[in-house]
Amino acid sequence: MITFIMGRLTSILGEVMEVLTEADWLRFDEMVDSAEPWSFSEEPTSIVFRGESVSYTIDYVRKPYVDSLKIRDMLEQDANLFADSGFQTILPLAKSVEMHIRLLFLGGNPNDFQSTSFQLSRCCRAISSGNSEFIGMNKNQVLAKGEYWSRFSKSDLRRNRLVNLAYKIYDAGNPYRHNRVRTWTEVRPLFDKNLERFEEFMKLFDKLVK
Repeated sequence: MITFIMGRLTSILGEVMEVLTEADWLRFDEMVDSAEPWSFSEEPTSIVFRGESVSYTIDYVRKPYVDSLKIRDMLEQDANLFADSGFQTILPLAKSVEMHIRLLFLGGNPNDFQSTSFQLSRCCRAISSGNSEFIGMNKNQVLAKGEYWSRFSKSDLRRNRLVNLAYKIYDAGNPYRHNRVRTWTEVRPLFDKNLERFEEFMKLFDKLVK
């Protein structure tokens, strides 16, 4: 009985630790806002989503991840191939995370997936809370839709782990989006760690939408 209780307490504590703190959410908001400053224009016509006229699939949103592996292999052959190796390897994983979250919450229809009201950190907060809507850019309501959301295990507490991983992957990529330039020698251990997180993220994503 004691072993069972201790095991249950460990499980509960683990689940609590996966939940982002208010400081984490604030940082997440700041990172997302700094990545897309144009999104705060009051004129909707000035907002441009750089999307495509295709149906978005799980294979599509994982293309940046696949490319990052190719770049890694190239850098293993020639570490000086790119001076800005973080931009070529770590940042694509952050991009893929955002695309996964769009696919989960908005579905693969281009008109939905490319929503200019989408805001990553607010969407992740909704997912963490099990909510099917949030207030996005320019105070527009964003509703969850599509086949992935219909299958998503909204009551499964592992959703907090999914969001936690999304935050950490996005956080790792953020400096390379702006002004950090590093060689492969410096970036490699960081990429390896982030790759480990990303592959856990993909496996968990697949389990939660099966």
